[in-house]
Formats: sequence, C-alpha cells, structure tokens
Amino acid sequence: MKPARLIALAWCLAAVSCAGFYYRKPADEVIALKTMPSAAFDSALGAAGYGRLAVQNSPAVEAERRRLELAEGAWRLGARAFLPNVDLGASSDERIAEYGPDTFAKGLSFSITQPLWDGGRLAAARAAEKAELSLARDELGRMERETAEAAIQAYRAAASARGRVLIRREAYAAAAAEREILAAELRLGLASSLELAELDLRLAEAELEILSAELALGEAEAALAEAAGVAAAPESYELPDPDRPRVALDADDGEALAAAARARSPELRALRYELARKAAEAKAAAFAWLPTASLKAGLQLSGRDFPLTRSSWTLGLSLDFAGPYFGASIGASGGIERPGASTARTGASLRPIPDPAAPYASRRAALALSQAEDALEAASKRVARAAVSATSAYRNALRGVEVAKRSLELAEARRELVALRLALGQARRLELVKAGLERAGNELALLDAAAALLSAERALERLLDLEAGGLMNFVNIELYKYRSVVSADSRGEP
Repeated sequence: MKPARLIALAWCLAAVSCAGFYYRKPADEVIALKTMPSAAFDSALGAAGYGRLAVQNSPAVEAERRRLELAEGAWRLGARAFLPNVDLGASSDERIAEYGPDTFAKGLSFSITQPLWDGGRLAAARAAEKAELSLARDELGRMERETAEAAIQAYRAAASARGRVLIRREAYAAAAAEREILAAELRLGLASSLELAELDLRLAEAELEILSAELALGEAEAALAEAAGVAAAPESYELPDPDRPRVALDADDGEALAAAARARSPELRALRYELARKAAEAKAAAFAWLPTASLKAGLQLSGRDFPLTRSSWTLGLSLDFAGPYFGASIGASGGIERPGASTARTGASLRPIPDPAAPYASRRAALALSQAEDALEAASKRVARAAVSATSAYRNALRGVEVAKRSLELAEARRELVALRLALGQARRLELVKAGLERAGNELALLDAAAALLSAERALERLLDLEAGGLMNFVNIELYKYRSVVSADSRGEP
C-alpha cells in the first residue's frame, strides 16, 4: 500500500477514535419535540364526537338548516290555497253634472270564492313541493354527513400521525440508550469507533424521521382544527387499536349488507325523493286538461248616504276548460236585489288553440319520471355492488391486521434473538439497534393496518348511513332482518 494511503487511513481512524471520546449524550436539545400525551384518550369525544362538533360549528350547515325551516313553514301555510278567498271592498262615487242632477253613491261589498275542483292541480303541486322539501332535507343531511366525514377523516389522520410520532420516539429512545452503552464499551475498549459512528448515523436518521413525523402531525392537527371548527386540536386521541373488537362478518353477509344498503343508503333515499317529485309533476301535467270549478257568493250594500238602504246578493258557479286546442269558460249566477228585484246571468267564452304545445309538457314529465325510475334502479344496483365490495375490503383489512401482527411478532423475536446473541458475544450492539429500528417499522406497519381497517369499516358505515363506530351495533342488532330478507329471496318466497 502506498505511504500516502496509509497516512490518510491512520488519520481517519484517529479522528473517529477522538469522536468516541468526545461523546455527548443525546439530550433533549438534540430533538426539540413537544411533549406527547399518554396513549390514554378522552372517550367522551372520539372521531364521531368530532364529526358532531364539526356539524355544530359549520356556518354553511346552520344557514341551510334555517333556510329549510323557512321553506317548510311556507309550505305548511300554503294549505291556505284550499280555503275560500274572501274579498272586502268599499267605494264612493261622486258625479257633478253641469247639466242634470248630481249623483252621490257609496257602497260596501263582500264576496267569497271557493274552488270546488281544480283537476288535482293544487294537490299535485303541493305534493311536488313536499317532495322538493324532502330533497332539500336530504341535501341538508348530505351536507351534514360530508362535514362530519371530513372531521372524522381528519381526526383519524391526526390520530395515526400521533401514533407514528409516539412509535418513532420510543424507538429513538431505545436506540439512544443502546448508544450510551456502546459509548461506555468504547471507553473500555470493548467496541470500535466505527461502530459508534455508524450508530450515530442511525440515530441522526431516526431523528430526521421523528421531525418529519412531527411536521406531518402538525399539518394533520391543523386540518382537524379547521374541519371541526375549533381553535386547536385535542390533547389526546383515540389511537388506531389493532386489538379493538372486530365486527363478525361472514362470507355470506355481503348480500345482507347489500340489502341493508339499498334500504338505508342516503344516495338512494335522495333518488326516491326525486322520483316522488317527478311522479307528482307527471300527474299534474297529465291532468292539466281537466276543468276547474269554483263557487262565488257576494253581498253588496249601496246608497247615497249612511246608513245604506239598498242591498243585493249573488251566487254563481263557473267552469273553466284549458285544453291544448281550445279553452272555454262557462258561468251562471243568480241573486236578489232589494227592494223587490231578482237577477240571473249566464255567460260563455271560447278560446281556440290556446296552447298547442301543452301535450309535450306531459310527455316531458312522463319521460323525466321514466328517467328517474331508471336512475334509481341503476343506483340501487351500484350501491349493492359497493356494499359487497366494501364487505370484502373489510374482511381483507382484517386479514391485513393479522399479517401485520404476525410480522411484528417475528420482528420482536428477531430482536430478542439478536439480544441473546449479543449477550453471548456473537453479535454487535449495532445489530441490536438495527433490529429495534426494524421492529419499529413493523409497529408502524401495524398502525397503518389498523388505520386501514378503520377506513374499511367507515366505508361500510357510510353506505349504511351509520355514525362512526356504529357498524358493530348494526351487525349485532339489525342485520338479522336483512339476512332473513335475503334468505326469503333465495327461496323465492314473497
């Protein structure tokens, strides 16, 4: 070997050896991390609680709720259209003639008009308005669900980020403790400076991973605070727990959950309201040609001065036809004028070709109704397929948790084996640190698997319109009804 290379190698070894003697303990100032709370969480406010809090604090949801309340109040008062219309009037007529007598007349009138039959137009219109309100109510529910879902997802993302920070801190603390032992061994001549330098590089990498995890946690907590409408994120979280109680779903439960999803799906409910509105509109358009009938009664008092001395009353019936090719109005009335007179009046009018395009309106309404029925049927099939797929995804997520648990157990066994070999002098301490960091990686994988299981569970809950965490109660209490429905359908029973 050339002398220059020998000198350079000796200089590097000396520098590494000096680094070992100038060892500094990984103190708190090395990693400026904020204090993490314990894993214990506030059970009173978990993911579902933050979802409700987000809905409560949402200005958009509150504005939509108030708008809907006003619309429903207006619809209830719209029943006034079925009641009689009352008109009260007063008049004063003065005529000053240059040639002839002057006349002065005063009058009071009262009339009441009662629709007898309108071809079902008013009832159909109110049914359409009611369906529109149901759609608006369902839209409000959709807005609330989306607002709550954003907060739930943000909460679970923040909880996962908090769990990752805790795991990485624990792994770093274990590695730092091993570094202290290795530094002591170096001072006793039982370890090499190169081994210590490599361990320091491992600790520096772990430190960067912790800082990166903390940045992700800060972003996740900011997103949670924004989604929930609060000033700051919580101090503790319900971390993803791989050992939480599992929902027992058999392979045959996919069809039962599909039936439940078809019955409870918010999407299908909205389409049913839309179908009801289209049906009401189609009915109103189909009966637009039917005549309307109304009854009108009136009373009039007149005279030169008060008290008024003349009176009359009338009672009349009117029919109105509004067809596309002709329209007609027929009316008859009779009454008495006091003192000593009777009146009778009839009249009719014909309007040729008032609206020749009217039949197309009923056809358009019928077409819209048919399209709404097709949309509901297609969406029902899509929701059923999504429920079956979500059930399969949930069962796969359960298997993923079991695989991650087994991997963690193997990583722990490898770490214990390396520790045993180290005690027997057959392994280096750096190998133990590497095994501990690998175990931390497997623990992170288990955390991710638990989070994926929560996501799969939440996908089923959304299809079934359940609150976060409500899938287990639904499966244990209500799913049997849909199992019996599927069983009856398979046997061909009504």
